[in-house]
Amino acid sequence: MRALSRVYAVLVYVFLYAPIAVLILFSFNDTNVMSRSVWSG
Repeated sequence: MRALSRVYAVLVYVFLYAPIAVLILFSFNDTNVMSRSVWSG
């Protein structure tokens, strides 16, 4: 039961912090591969 709760805790932390890590990684990327849209305003 303890191993299952640890796996569950790890999955929760991955679910919470993975989007933040992706944003940090792509903020330093200067290519236009991920985004085809042009922002204007």
